Amino acid sequence: MVTLAKRRFNIDIHPPSLVLMYLSTKHLVLASTWTHFTLLGQSLGSMVMAWDAFQLLVPDVLVDTMGYAFVLGLSKLLFPTIPTGAYVHYPTISTDMLESLDPKSANGSQGINA
Repeated sequence: MVTLAKRRFNIDIHPPSLVLMYLSTKHLVLASTWTHFTLLGQSLGSMVMAWDAFQLLVPDVLVDTMGYAFVLGLSKLLFPTIPTGAYVHYPTISTDMLESLDPKSANGSQGINA
């Protein structure tokens, strides 16, 4: 993970200072958990997962590399003095996501085409 952070974000991390935790609520951010209203479910799930993480450890710095934009607001609400950084996927729904929908189906396994 340290090597990946260096390669992808050009961030040097001192390995002994890195804390990795198992989050029992990880399933709440998986698309497979939310068969309907997937993005809404994942957004709400990300805040529950963040709460789970914050119960285990209050961070010195929060860096969100997964694109869970709602976690930034929750972090600032709970810990206003903690620095934050993030990768934010904007727009939330991109053209490649829309292209993954089945154009022949008004309602299918990949979503609803409106």
